[in-house]
Amino acid sequence: MTILLSDLMFVHSGGATNIAPSADLGGAISTAAQKRIKSQTASVLTNITGVTVTDAFGNAEGVGLLTYVNSTKMLGWKPFGSSTFNGQVCSINGVYLLGTSLGYLLVTVVAASYPSSDQMDTVSITAILENLFNAVTPAQALAGKVSYRCYYLLNSSATQTAINVTLWVKQNTPGEDTMHIGLGTSAIDIAEQTIGNELTAPVGINWVAPTTKATGLVIGNLAPGSYKSIWQRRTVPAETRGTVITNSAIIAVSADV
Repeated sequence: MTILLSDLMFVHSGGATNIAPSADLGGAISTAAQKRIKSQTASVLTNITGVTVTDAFGNAEGVGLLTYVNSTKMLGWKPFGSSTFNGQVCSINGVYLLGTSLGYLLVTVVAASYPSSDQMDTVSITAILENLFNAVTPAQALAGKVSYRCYYLLNSSATQTAINVTLWVKQNTPGEDTMHIGLGTSAIDIAEQTIGNELTAPVGINWVAPTTKATGLVIGNLAPGSYKSIWQRRTVPAETRGTVITNSAIIAVSADV
């Protein structure tokens, strides 16, 4: 058995109960039920019974297709804008990751509740706005603003070690603002430094914006249940004008399997 990409999750900092992005200023990792920082939502399935979409990430916004083949118990996912399905046999109860680098669905299966015939559902994927940084006001855009957030990358697997974990900025924002990332100064499984507010720069961070895995930030191995702190910086230059709808960046993570 190998680790699933979905086992690596971005989790809030700010203390054990925190789920608010505005409080992601370092400190202890969140252990709340909603600790995961999600980037997308998926609409509820209506035809493929026994399957619940619990997370979606890396998809283009729009309507994708999820299929179920009764004879093989195979689920297939085709994100919006893709021409092919990625299928997987999901014949027993459990959690399955469907998709490719073009987009993923994390689904929970109760096999006894599957439909008795082939079925298909349309799945609407929508970005979650302000899941890390808040929207910039016109006054802030004109004055310029540099703000910071801290989160953790957690290996949520109970049994599998994530090997050679690497982070990079897969897509920077289409707006005039830019995103940089840096590894926290604390060791793996240790709480990160805390900043007083989002405008205060953390100490000792090497800010980079690698655009490929080859040049990415290497965390190394994360044992089951282990986590590492990550900082992210958003820079809005002074005299920024205009509005970008759903302005966003994509932080990518990989592990060897």
